[in-house]
Amino acid sequence: MKPTEMLKEEHKTIKVMLDILENVSKKISSGIEVNSEHLNQIIDFIKTFADKCHYGKKQDLLFPAIEESGVPKEGGPIGVMLYEHELGRDYVRKMF
Repeated sequence: MKPTEMLKEEHKTIKVMLDILENVSKKISSGIEVNSEHLNQIIDFIKTFADKCHYGKKQDLLFPAIEESGVPKEGGPIGVMLYEHELGRDYVRKMF
């Protein structure tokens, strides 16, 4: 499997977890009690897999390779994706 294909598969896995988080959030908003350990596991998945593993690969390997090919970091898609990663990290920090 090519590295970019692996990243696409990881996106699918992250999307499944975000769907689960959305369902859990709806339950909480409706006043339904949820298992706090499940919330901790969701947050741990996001912090460990999505941020450190997935984002790490993109930021340490993919983005520099894209930049080397001539795509600028600032004012282009790399800068947008880095901003989105930081935005996601901020959302996770606010969950605590």
